[in-house]
Amino acid sequence: MSRNDPVLQPLRVNNLLLRNRIYSTGHAPSGYLDGGAPGPRYALYHEEKAKGGIALTIIGGSSNVAPDSANVFDQIDAGDDAVLPFYRSISERVHEHGAAIMLQVTHLGRRSKWDIDRWLPAVGPSAVRERAHRSFPNQGRLVKPRGDRSGRPDRGPAADHGGPPGRRLPAVPHRRRGRPPQHTRRDPRRPAAVHGAVTGALPDKPPCAHRQPGRRGPA
Repeated sequence: MSRNDPVLQPLRVNNLLLRNRIYSTGHAPSGYLDGGAPGPRYALYHEEKAKGGIALTIIGGSSNVAPDSANVFDQIDAGDDAVLPFYRSISERVHEHGAAIMLQVTHLGRRSKWDIDRWLPAVGPSAVRERAHRSFPNQGRLVKPRGDRSGRPDRGPAADHGGPPGRRLPAVPHRRRGRPPQHTRRDPRRPAAVHGAVTGALPDKPPCAHRQPGRRGPA
């Protein structure tokens, strides 16, 4: 590959300068957790990728941020401040090799389950059945968020104190029933409100991305 290839050229995103355009996407840290908490092995896993020359690594998979977002996929619990020392440590390791680090957080909504973790009912924008585990969530109310999609309005700033300079907010389709002219449609207000609340709460305005999956088909 030629060094003139655009993939190897630097890229600026707001106030963050990436050394190239190669990054590692977020994925569940299965097998790298120690009793459900991230440890040195997981930090080394991302540090090695930074040594290899990537510009950005995304950690945490779809890290949970609230008690009613169960640990379905062996994610990191970002709703507990006990994880902040790890965030600081892994950030220092990755930054030492010239790479950036981003934290991916999520509230699973209807993709969560009631019969694992804390045994709390799943909550979603509407009572649409989840295809994987085939259960129905409780329909939640649309309220103005103050920090993220969870019951932890401080989760954005708290994670910022831990070190990762960026946020990635995955979202499941927000579908609500009973609104003409469509029987079922996505509600764009919630993701937009969450994105605005998180970016407004972070002091240094780091990049904050929002991932909206494609249409999942009928539940």
